[in-house]
Amino acid sequence: MIHKLGDVAKAEYHNSPIRIRAVISGKSATPYKIPKRIRIECSGHECDCGLKNGEEIVVMPIDERFLMFIDAATTSIPRIIKLYAKTKCKDLKCDIKETQNVLRIFISQPTGEKRTEWNAAQVSYFVGHNIDANITYELDGYSTVDPKSQIATYVFMSAKKAKTDIESFELTAKSHKRLKAFQRKFESVEDVFAYLGDLYESYALNVTKIYERFLLHLAVDIVFHSALEMRLPNGRMQPARIDAIVLGDTRCGKGHVAEGLAGYYNVGEVVGAENCTFAGLVGGAQQIGSHWVISWGRIPLNDRGIVVVDEASELQATDWTRLSRIRSEGVAEVAKIVQQMTNARTRLLFLANPPSRAMASYTFGIHALKDLVHAPEDIARFDFACIVSHDEVPIENINKMHGTTKEMYSAALERELIMWIWSRTSDQIVFTEKAMDEIFATSNRFGKIYDIGIPLVQGENIRIKISKIAIAFAGRLYSCSDDGEKLEVKRLHVQCAAAFLQGLYKSDVNGYYEHSLQNKALNPELQQRNIEGLVAYFKAYQSQDDIYQYLLNNNFITAKDIVEYLGVSQQVSIEFIHKLLHFRCVVKKGQNQAYVKTSHFTKWLRAKISANRKKKQ
Repeated sequence: MIHKLGDVAKAEYHNSPIRIRAVISGKSATPYKIPKRIRIECSGHECDCGLKNGEEIVVMPIDERFLMFIDAATTSIPRIIKLYAKTKCKDLKCDIKETQNVLRIFISQPTGEKRTEWNAAQVSYFVGHNIDANITYELDGYSTVDPKSQIATYVFMSAKKAKTDIESFELTAKSHKRLKAFQRKFESVEDVFAYLGDLYESYALNVTKIYERFLLHLAVDIVFHSALEMRLPNGRMQPARIDAIVLGDTRCGKGHVAEGLAGYYNVGEVVGAENCTFAGLVGGAQQIGSHWVISWGRIPLNDRGIVVVDEASELQATDWTRLSRIRSEGVAEVAKIVQQMTNARTRLLFLANPPSRAMASYTFGIHALKDLVHAPEDIARFDFACIVSHDEVPIENINKMHGTTKEMYSAALERELIMWIWSRTSDQIVFTEKAMDEIFATSNRFGKIYDIGIPLVQGENIRIKISKIAIAFAGRLYSCSDDGEKLEVKRLHVQCAAAFLQGLYKSDVNGYYEHSLQNKALNPELQQRNIEGLVAYFKAYQSQDDIYQYLLNNNFITAKDIVEYLGVSQQVSIEFIHKLLHFRCVVKKGQNQAYVKTSHFTKWLRAKISANRKKKQ
């Protein structure tokens, strides 16, 4: 019988055999070596302890006194042996003949299992050494207490690798028949969105209690229904798990929707960044006594699952950079006194408030993302950004009685659908030829529309993001082969992905689309007019070649450097920068908000200086 992880700490299980299924969330970097076989003998002449001829005792893990040897100093071992042997002999000699390995481990609830209130990592001990962190095991042992603190703990003598709910999911004929309930005959994107609108309305009434926020529900739902890995035709393996952010005013329902759906689907974990350190999210090394223990955070512990990071605005700017490897490669690493790596192929949904002001104060809400996450490469790792504002839903529609409605699907069936999607391998996710044509066409169109100054959409990799979202739509609608084994992505699913992104970015509160139209950083005609205007301004200077050389050689442009390099006044240097900004040849970037050249201006400077050099030759 496998006991529930949340039950084994109860008094009724004290010193009782237990079998649990748990993930090893951390373990000591090196094992303890404690006595196993000990030869004891009395050397006193007048002692009546009865040990004159000596005897051998065996320290058995099934005896709770076994834990007295943990963290004991060498000088304390003879005293502990006396206690173990139940003797008060003052002349006892001890000879340790054999030792045994013991690892301090931490156990947590496995990925994909039904959520319980018991999520904290519990310190335990494993007798042996063949056990790996961030792996799910079936553990046999007993419940006891730490002899030094009387805190409940567990000793395990055997460990057998076990499958998580994701790994053990098996598509049977009956489950395939049940999942067909998600299939509909959709003719257009409008049909799909109308169906999802009805579904999310039922969620709003029965689960989340957040009303009239279709895009918010869809954005959260898409992350839950994303796959693990994919391989585009003639391409390499790519992550299919979605990494997204919902950014907006407080009290807009971000947390209620994410937490409500996580609870309804019975998967994943919601953690608050305000109460969770970076080590709590990723992992760290801690010293317990003189012993170093590696413990993994919530993201790697939910490998192949999903983590919702609430209050992500509490993350430091450096934390986003430190999360880079997890977000791009799905690998967590602790490199301090001791070093370990583990898989962290986790779907991520960040929920955040704007750093310092309300969304209404931004011309375009998408600009708040740059205030929150400073490095462009960290922004680029988001597959999409959903922006919400408190004034999107009329207050009259919130402050009124809302009833309930009949569920379209049971929570158990919704969870079964997610397990089906999460268990699909890259070989089981197929794209039709028309779907691929649509992905490339949409990617080219998006690449020409959106401004790379906010690098959510980049022509070089937007096809990957569209493919991920299209897979999630296909999975959500249970688009599959006849036997249900393969998830099939069709042209309609790609169109749904494109419509979803356009819906996000064209919304008034988001404004990414409008921002891109106004910025037009990729418009060649505007670029040329800007360059011509700047060249006309530079004609007022005698040392034009020196200006071009200064601008090309310096990565950062400052008024102070212009004064020193060109020998002009402070007022003229400020005018100089004003012209660079006016003609869109420099922008402010980075945490220090320094002036840096735009890519098209840098290319033009190189060509200009090269042409001047050839003329002189």
